[in-house]
Amino acid sequence: MIEHTETTKAAYAATWSLFQRWATGAGRCPDAPVSIETLQAYTRAWPPGLGRSGRKLRLAGIAHGHALAGVPWRARDPAIAALLRGADADEAALAQCLACCADDLTGLRDRILLLLHHRAGLTRIQLAALDHADLVWRADGLLIQLRDADGNPSVLPLARHRGDPACLVAALELWLHTARIRYGAVIQRLGAHGWPNGALDRRGVRLLLQAIEQRAAAVTKVLPQGRAPVPGAWRSAAHRKAQRVARQSAAARCR
Repeated sequence: MIEHTETTKAAYAATWSLFQRWATGAGRCPDAPVSIETLQAYTRAWPPGLGRSGRKLRLAGIAHGHALAGVPWRARDPAIAALLRGADADEAALAQCLACCADDLTGLRDRILLLLHHRAGLTRIQLAALDHADLVWRADGLLIQLRDADGNPSVLPLARHRGDPACLVAALELWLHTARIRYGAVIQRLGAHGWPNGALDRRGVRLLLQAIEQRAAAVTKVLPQGRAPVPGAWRSAAHRKAQRVARQSAAARCR
Protein backbone atom coordinates (compact mmCIF):
# COMPACT_ATOMS: atom_id res chain seq x y z
CA MET A 1 0.00 0.00 0.00
CA ILE A 2 1.40 3.42 -1.00
CA GLU A 3 2.06 5.79 1.91
CA HIS A 4 1.36 9.43 1.10
CA THR A 5 2.79 12.49 2.84
CA GLU A 6 0.53 14.65 4.97
CA THR A 7 0.55 17.36 2.29
CA THR A 8 -0.48 14.86 -0.39
CA LYS A 9 -3.28 13.54 1.81
CA ALA A 10 -4.41 17.11 2.47
CA ALA A 11 -4.34 17.83 -1.28
CA TYR A 12 -6.54 14.80 -2.02
CA ALA A 13 -8.97 15.74 0.76
CA ALA A 14 -9.13 19.34 -0.45
CA THR A 15 -9.85 18.37 -4.05
CA TRP A 16 -12.53 15.91 -2.92
CA SER A 17 -14.14 18.71 -0.89
CA LEU A 18 -13.87 20.96 -3.93
CA PHE A 19 -15.80 18.41 -5.99
CA GLN A 20 -18.45 18.01 -3.29
CA ARG A 21 -19.03 21.77 -3.09
CA TRP A 22 -19.34 21.98 -6.88
CA ALA A 23 -21.72 18.99 -7.02
CA THR A 24 -23.97 20.43 -4.31
CA GLY A 25 -24.10 23.80 -6.08
CA ALA A 26 -24.78 22.13 -9.42
CA GLY A 27 -27.63 20.04 -8.02
CA ARG A 28 -25.76 16.75 -8.44
CA CYS A 29 -24.98 13.98 -5.96
CA PRO A 30 -21.83 14.95 -3.99
CA ASP A 31 -21.16 11.42 -2.71
CA ALA A 32 -19.32 8.41 -4.11
CA PRO A 33 -19.73 6.71 -6.48
CA VAL A 34 -19.52 9.58 -8.95
CA SER A 35 -21.27 8.91 -12.24
CA ILE A 36 -19.44 9.47 -15.52
CA GLU A 37 -22.05 12.08 -16.48
CA THR A 38 -21.38 14.03 -13.28
CA LEU A 39 -17.63 13.67 -13.76
CA GLN A 40 -17.83 15.01 -17.31
CA ALA A 41 -19.95 17.96 -16.17
CA TYR A 42 -17.42 18.65 -13.40
CA THR A 43 -14.48 18.67 -15.80
CA ARG A 44 -16.27 21.18 -18.04
CA ALA A 45 -16.31 23.54 -15.03
CA TRP A 46 -12.53 23.32 -14.53
CA PRO A 47 -10.39 26.43 -15.22
CA PRO A 48 -9.29 26.58 -18.89
CA GLY A 49 -5.60 26.71 -17.89
CA LEU A 50 -5.69 23.55 -15.77
CA GLY A 51 -3.06 21.17 -17.17
CA ARG A 52 -2.52 17.43 -16.91
CA SER A 53 -1.05 17.58 -13.39
CA GLY A 54 -3.96 19.65 -12.14
CA ARG A 55 -6.47 17.28 -13.74
CA LYS A 56 -4.71 14.26 -12.26
CA LEU A 57 -4.81 15.85 -8.81
CA ARG A 58 -8.56 16.53 -9.04
CA LEU A 59 -9.24 13.01 -10.25
CA ALA A 60 -7.01 11.65 -7.46
CA GLY A 61 -9.15 13.62 -5.00
CA ILE A 62 -12.27 11.93 -6.35
CA ALA A 63 -10.53 8.55 -6.08
CA HIS A 64 -9.69 9.47 -2.47
CA GLY A 65 -13.38 10.14 -1.80
CA HIS A 66 -14.27 6.74 -3.23
CA ALA A 67 -11.66 5.06 -1.03
CA LEU A 68 -13.04 6.76 2.08
CA ALA A 69 -16.51 5.47 1.19
CA GLY A 70 -15.22 1.99 0.36
CA VAL A 71 -16.44 2.33 -3.22
CA PRO A 72 -14.37 1.12 -6.23
CA TRP A 73 -12.93 3.84 -8.49
CA ARG A 74 -12.80 3.10 -12.23
CA ALA A 75 -9.35 4.59 -12.90
CA ARG A 76 -9.05 2.81 -16.27
CA ASP A 77 -12.45 3.87 -17.55
CA PRO A 78 -12.07 5.16 -21.15
CA ALA A 79 -13.94 8.35 -20.30
CA ILE A 80 -11.50 9.11 -17.47
CA ALA A 81 -8.48 8.32 -19.65
CA ALA A 82 -9.84 10.69 -22.30
CA LEU A 83 -9.86 13.55 -19.79
CA LEU A 84 -6.13 13.14 -19.29
CA ARG A 85 -5.35 12.70 -22.98
CA GLY A 86 -7.14 15.95 -23.69
CA ALA A 87 -4.60 17.81 -21.55
CA ASP A 88 -1.53 16.45 -23.36
CA ALA A 89 -1.49 19.25 -25.93
CA ASP A 90 -1.70 21.84 -23.14
CA GLU A 91 1.21 20.16 -21.33
CA ALA A 92 3.35 20.21 -24.48
CA ALA A 93 2.70 23.94 -24.91
CA LEU A 94 3.48 24.54 -21.23
CA ALA A 95 6.77 22.63 -21.53
CA GLN A 96 7.78 24.86 -24.44
CA CYS A 97 7.00 27.99 -22.43
CA LEU A 98 8.92 26.73 -19.38
CA ALA A 99 11.92 25.80 -21.53
CA CYS A 100 12.13 29.41 -22.77
CA CYS A 101 12.29 30.89 -19.25
CA ALA A 102 15.85 32.01 -18.46
CA ASP A 103 17.56 31.93 -15.07
CA ASP A 104 17.31 35.69 -14.50
CA LEU A 105 14.58 37.32 -12.42
CA THR A 106 12.29 37.71 -15.42
CA GLY A 107 12.57 34.01 -16.21
CA LEU A 108 12.04 32.95 -12.59
CA ARG A 109 8.95 35.17 -12.33
CA ASP A 110 7.54 33.94 -15.63
CA ARG A 111 8.20 30.32 -14.66
CA ILE A 112 6.29 30.46 -11.37
CA LEU A 113 3.47 32.41 -13.06
CA LEU A 114 3.09 29.62 -15.64
CA LEU A 115 3.19 26.86 -13.03
CA LEU A 116 0.70 28.53 -10.70
CA HIS A 117 -1.70 29.16 -13.59
CA HIS A 118 -1.42 25.92 -15.54
CA ARG A 119 -0.43 23.37 -12.88
CA ALA A 120 -2.11 24.74 -9.74
CA GLY A 121 -5.08 26.15 -11.66
CA LEU A 122 -5.02 29.66 -10.16
CA THR A 123 -7.11 32.15 -12.10
CA ARG A 124 -5.78 35.52 -13.25
CA ILE A 125 -7.70 37.18 -10.41
CA GLN A 126 -6.14 34.81 -7.86
CA LEU A 127 -2.65 35.30 -9.31
CA ALA A 128 -2.97 39.08 -9.10
CA ALA A 129 -4.26 38.87 -5.51
CA LEU A 130 -1.75 36.28 -4.26
CA ASP A 131 0.16 37.68 -1.28
CA HIS A 132 3.20 36.41 0.60
CA ALA A 133 1.00 36.17 3.71
CA ASP A 134 -1.18 33.61 1.87
CA LEU A 135 1.69 31.09 1.80
CA VAL A 136 2.01 28.58 4.63
CA TRP A 137 5.24 26.60 4.30
CA ARG A 138 5.49 23.00 5.47
CA ALA A 139 8.35 20.51 5.49
CA ASP A 140 6.82 18.48 2.66
CA GLY A 141 5.19 21.28 0.68
CA LEU A 142 3.06 24.37 0.87
CA LEU A 143 -0.48 25.54 1.60
CA ILE A 144 -1.88 28.48 -0.39
CA GLN A 145 -4.82 30.37 1.06
CA LEU A 146 -7.12 31.48 -1.75
CA ARG A 147 -10.48 33.11 -2.38
CA ASP A 148 -12.74 32.49 -5.37
CA ALA A 149 -14.58 35.13 -7.40
CA ASP A 150 -17.36 35.21 -4.77
CA GLY A 151 -14.89 35.70 -1.90
CA ASN A 152 -15.22 32.17 -0.54
CA PRO A 153 -11.98 31.04 1.17
CA SER A 154 -10.21 27.79 0.34
CA VAL A 155 -6.82 26.19 0.93
CA LEU A 156 -4.75 24.70 -1.91
CA PRO A 157 -2.16 22.15 -0.69
CA LEU A 158 0.90 21.66 -2.92
CA ALA A 159 3.33 18.80 -2.38
CA ARG A 160 7.08 19.07 -2.94
CA HIS A 161 8.36 16.76 -5.68
CA ARG A 162 12.08 16.36 -5.10
CA GLY A 163 14.05 15.81 -8.27
CA ASP A 164 11.29 17.18 -10.48
CA PRO A 165 12.63 20.14 -12.52
CA ALA A 166 9.07 21.49 -12.76
CA CYS A 167 8.33 21.27 -9.02
CA LEU A 168 6.06 24.21 -8.28
CA VAL A 169 7.07 24.50 -4.63
CA ALA A 170 10.78 24.65 -5.50
CA ALA A 171 10.15 27.19 -8.27
CA LEU A 172 8.19 29.43 -5.89
CA GLU A 173 10.91 29.20 -3.24
CA LEU A 174 13.55 30.16 -5.77
CA TRP A 175 11.59 33.13 -7.12
CA LEU A 176 10.80 34.57 -3.68
CA HIS A 177 14.36 34.07 -2.44
CA THR A 178 16.12 35.48 -5.52
CA ALA A 179 13.71 38.42 -5.87
CA ARG A 180 13.95 39.10 -2.09
CA ILE A 181 10.17 39.13 -1.71
CA ARG A 182 9.39 38.75 2.00
CA TYR A 183 5.97 40.42 2.02
CA GLY A 184 3.38 41.79 -0.38
CA ALA A 185 2.42 40.54 -3.83
CA VAL A 186 3.97 37.27 -4.99
CA ILE A 187 3.64 38.02 -8.73
CA GLN A 188 5.14 41.43 -9.45
CA ARG A 189 6.18 43.54 -12.39
CA LEU A 190 9.89 44.23 -12.77
CA GLY A 191 11.30 47.76 -12.82
CA ALA A 192 13.91 49.34 -15.08
CA HIS A 193 16.74 47.72 -13.11
CA GLY A 194 15.13 44.28 -13.21
CA TRP A 195 13.92 44.13 -9.59
CA PRO A 196 10.32 43.68 -8.35
CA ASN A 197 8.45 46.93 -8.55
CA GLY A 198 4.87 46.34 -7.40
CA ALA A 199 1.91 44.05 -7.93
CA LEU A 200 0.34 43.21 -11.27
CA ASP A 201 -3.41 43.58 -11.73
CA ARG A 202 -5.55 41.00 -13.54
CA ARG A 203 -4.98 42.67 -16.90
CA GLY A 204 -1.23 42.76 -16.29
CA VAL A 205 -1.23 39.04 -15.50
CA ARG A 206 -3.17 38.30 -18.70
CA LEU A 207 -0.80 40.36 -20.85
CA LEU A 208 2.25 38.76 -19.25
CA LEU A 209 0.94 35.24 -19.87
CA GLN A 210 0.24 36.15 -23.49
CA ALA A 211 3.75 37.61 -23.91
CA ILE A 212 5.36 34.44 -22.51
CA GLU A 213 3.35 32.24 -24.88
CA GLN A 214 4.20 34.44 -27.87
CA ARG A 215 7.90 34.36 -26.98
CA ALA A 216 7.87 30.56 -26.72
CA ALA A 217 6.05 30.29 -30.05
CA ALA A 218 8.64 32.53 -31.72
CA VAL A 219 11.56 30.49 -30.35
CA THR A 220 9.97 27.20 -31.40
CA LYS A 221 9.32 28.59 -34.88
CA VAL A 222 13.03 29.20 -35.59
CA LEU A 223 14.19 25.78 -34.36
CA PRO A 224 14.87 22.99 -36.88
CA GLN A 225 11.71 21.15 -37.92
CA GLY A 226 10.62 18.61 -35.34
CA ARG A 227 12.77 20.14 -32.60
CA ALA A 228 11.46 21.85 -29.48
CA PRO A 229 13.13 23.78 -26.67
CA VAL A 230 14.71 21.44 -24.13
CA PRO A 231 13.19 22.00 -20.66
CA GLY A 232 15.88 22.88 -18.14
CA ALA A 233 18.64 23.33 -20.72
CA TRP A 234 19.13 26.94 -19.59
CA ARG A 235 19.92 26.06 -15.98
CA SER A 236 23.35 27.21 -14.85
CA ALA A 237 25.52 26.33 -11.87
CA ALA A 238 24.51 29.65 -10.30
CA HIS A 239 20.85 28.73 -10.72
CA ARG A 240 21.36 25.36 -9.03
CA LYS A 241 23.24 27.04 -6.16
CA ALA A 242 20.37 29.50 -5.72
CA GLN A 243 17.94 26.57 -5.58
CA ARG A 244 19.94 24.98 -2.74
CA VAL A 245 19.99 28.26 -0.80
CA ALA A 246 16.23 28.68 -1.28
CA ARG A 247 15.57 25.11 -0.05
CA GLN A 248 17.73 25.70 3.03
CA SER A 249 15.87 28.94 3.75
CA ALA A 250 12.51 27.18 3.44
CA ALA A 251 13.68 24.34 5.70
CA ALA A 252 14.67 26.88 8.34
CA ARG A 253 11.15 28.38 8.25
CA CYS A 254 9.63 24.95 8.90
CA ARG A 255 11.70 24.23 12.01
